[in-house]
Amino acid sequence: MLPSVLLQFYDAYKSQYTGASMNKGVFDIPDAIDFTKEKEAERDEWSKRFSQQVSDSQPARETMLRWQNAGCDWKVIAHAMHRYVNGAALKLNQWTRRREKEIKRVLINARPALRDLEELYRCCNDGERASRLAAETEFIEGGLSQMKRAFATKKFGVGRSWSDLATVEGYVFEVTGKAPTAYEFTLLINAARGADGQSQDRWEANPENIHKGLKTFKKNNSRLEPLWKNPSRKL
Repeated sequence: MLPSVLLQFYDAYKSQYTGASMNKGVFDIPDAIDFTKEKEAERDEWSKRFSQQVSDSQPARETMLRWQNAGCDWKVIAHAMHRYVNGAALKLNQWTRRREKEIKRVLINARPALRDLEELYRCCNDGERASRLAAETEFIEGGLSQMKRAFATKKFGVGRSWSDLATVEGYVFEVTGKAPTAYEFTLLINAARGADGQSQDRWEANPENIHKGLKTFKKNNSRLEPLWKNPSRKL
């Protein structure tokens, strides 16, 4: 039998790779993650950098000026975009990357151990256990080659702070009578990433992805409808 700790790591990866639910253990999502808000002064400083990023992009600048001329407060939009790039989804994604790295490390170390055990069982003429370990080793080999893809898989409407984009959509619509387009959202996201010193996300640069993701989020979270129907009450 493999050590219980190794089995726990292996089971966690297997669950992730196959889509099964994980057992309670070292790879569970933390019950509480510290999402402490930035101090107001730091957020305002970030907003200035966001404003500069918007100014440096002609399409973004023209979009923001059009909204401002219609009565939108650019700081409301800036604060929502600040939450988008620094909120729960970002921290959860960072935690997922750490989990991926740890599982990969354990499985790489487990691979030679499984092979040694397989050889030992064959020397003891225990072909059944040896064959089982050979199959498990093969599973690890295949899983390791596809781990990056497995951990990168996300359904539309999850893994990102869609609630913040929905708030911006509702606010702009409330003031101007016209909701932002998916392309305009990509401009805001690009400026927000730049203001935070983050690398640009190619997935977010595709307006179709933003459109589908926001649509799915609203469909699956009807209880949060006030965010885009009555945003002023939430701002």
